[in-house]
Amino acid sequence: MQREIQYDEIFDAQAHYRLVLDSMARPGKINVMPGMELTTPQGIHAAGALVGFALLNSDVTFYVDGPAAEDVSLYLLVNTSARPAEAEEADYAFVNGAAAADLLYRLKTGTLPYPENSATIIVAVQELGGETGLVLTLSGPGVDGECRLSVAGLDVALLEALVTINAEFPLGLDLVLTDPMGRIACIPRSSRVRW
Repeated sequence: MQREIQYDEIFDAQAHYRLVLDSMARPGKINVMPGMELTTPQGIHAAGALVGFALLNSDVTFYVDGPAAEDVSLYLLVNTSARPAEAEEADYAFVNGAAAADLLYRLKTGTLPYPENSATIIVAVQELGGETGLVLTLSGPGVDGECRLSVAGLDVALLEALVTINAEFPLGLDLVLTDPMGRIACIPRSSRVRW
């Protein structure tokens, strides 16, 4: 697996990290990752890889779900030095929008003394903000009233599991949605979601 030599681990990572933070602070807001020539393996698109590059480092672990999990895991390991782990131990999980909802129940949701010791899920969907797809209504911290977000390629069962798990706030899971056009949007555990 080849390393992404065009990716600057300082300047690019900082810019992408700021975009992820902005999306997390403003649930439902769509940001666009700058276009980069990446050689991603099948199973992860550029936006998901860039989110991974911004969030992963040698101090964290990740889990990849899907048929190309081995290739994607090796790609992330080579480019971030983060360590692959089982779902129950992973700090980050990379899945697609059709993943089995049971997977979410295996992920870390933190503890009351340490709610930050939970997993963040990076979910690859078909399209964010398009004309078709599931329309989510988000409310809560960071949202002025309500925000609507159209998501194509996200299984309702995943959302149902997320809502159930996040009902125990401050415990829960944070969600980063990515699409092949480089768009990202976040649903933090503090958000209330309807569809």
